[in-house]
Amino acid sequence: MPKIVFRYDTEDYVNEFAAEGILRAIRPLDEAGITGCFVVVGKLALALERWGRWDVIEALKRHEIGTHTMSHSAHPTVNEYTDLEDFEQALSNFLEDERACVDVLKRVFGDNIALASTSAPGNSISYVAQYGYAALGIREYLGGFTRDEEKNRPIYFCNVINTTTNYCLDTVYQSTKEELDAKIEALATKEVVILCHHPAMNMMREYWDKVNFDGVNTPESEWRESARLTEAEMDAWVENYTYFVQKIKNDPRFEIITSEKIEEAYFPQTERVIDREVLAQVKPQIEKALFPVTDPDSFCLADLVYACRDLLLGKEKHICGTVFGFLSEPYAIAAPLTLTKEELVAAAAQIGDTFLPTVLSVGEKRLGVADFLRAALSLLTEDAESVTVAPAPWQIDLNQFPLLRDMSLKGTWVHTKDFEDAYISARSRLQFYTARLPKGTARFIF
Repeated sequence: MPKIVFRYDTEDYVNEFAAEGILRAIRPLDEAGITGCFVVVGKLALALERWGRWDVIEALKRHEIGTHTMSHSAHPTVNEYTDLEDFEQALSNFLEDERACVDVLKRVFGDNIALASTSAPGNSISYVAQYGYAALGIREYLGGFTRDEEKNRPIYFCNVINTTTNYCLDTVYQSTKEELDAKIEALATKEVVILCHHPAMNMMREYWDKVNFDGVNTPESEWRESARLTEAEMDAWVENYTYFVQKIKNDPRFEIITSEKIEEAYFPQTERVIDREVLAQVKPQIEKALFPVTDPDSFCLADLVYACRDLLLGKEKHICGTVFGFLSEPYAIAAPLTLTKEELVAAAAQIGDTFLPTVLSVGEKRLGVADFLRAALSLLTEDAESVTVAPAPWQIDLNQFPLLRDMSLKGTWVHTKDFEDAYISARSRLQFYTARLPKGTARFIF
């Protein structure tokens, strides 16, 4: 049964009249008894107060509230201020901005809001933000390039659950009832369905940020109003949107949930433990392909690396937790390498609890983390005193994730001309040792 979430990128703090669009999106949900997830830009929450739209604030309080960053498209965007070589500085920049947003949302909507979810603003998709949200306890990140494009299963990546939109409701005023019915049939084939709507767009035909923040910050005194839909188009949107909401509500094939419930359904917070017995089950899967495993549990490659480290250093088991990938492309052997148990133990001691090292050095020998993983799996499961590891790829098959494989953010969305994307796209691919799929599901996508 597909699980379906009604998700709303609630962001326009420029067009005051478009605040009414939030109520237009909420009313049919309330009538159907559906809880939507409204990810709200901090500056919009402040604007709603400034505009005196207490009716909108109270209506939003009846639903799940998430964060959509402090200022969305205002420069510097999340990508622009996190595209740094120094990860710690980039993370500090992000946490300063996002903590301010969280404080605003809790003050406006109440300290008891869950804040379990977030959406990347436009194409401002940053691995730094994903690690930052995980540190803040915000567990679901929508809009990244780490996607199951076949079934839309959620994927853990950089310690947050990555989801993606299946259908945008912004332009349903252009659809016929037959087209909406056909879309519902297509959505019924997915694992998770995320419906997206920008509430301002049920009243406008231009995105507020494209008009005012495309490459530059238009001063507030010069903000331009977006072009509006006609009254007939607005009415058609309400009619078709209400029809769609009711059809989903009454379709027994769908289970309507909130974003907060995605983790519970697909990645329950149970203890994931790796010992030698588990490694014996994992080893043939890694020999087949360097890729996350879903049996006997959901494990990313970093989980397995940390587990091999701990077991080689004398622990009986590894308790899985926070994981990290690489910050630069790792070394990999080019010829077979024989390692003794003592040498693997020395290599294990070089692996910490943060980003994985680029190279491990043992005397004159050098090996990469992927080489270490393959060698350690053999030694630990065979109880050998030495092992010979052959050259093999260090990276997973990124053809399983074509959007991430081809990710390149320079010159996209409303980013400034001097945004280079010097680190974000390349380093996002280097985080795939943190990726894992739900337990018991297919290991591969295609």
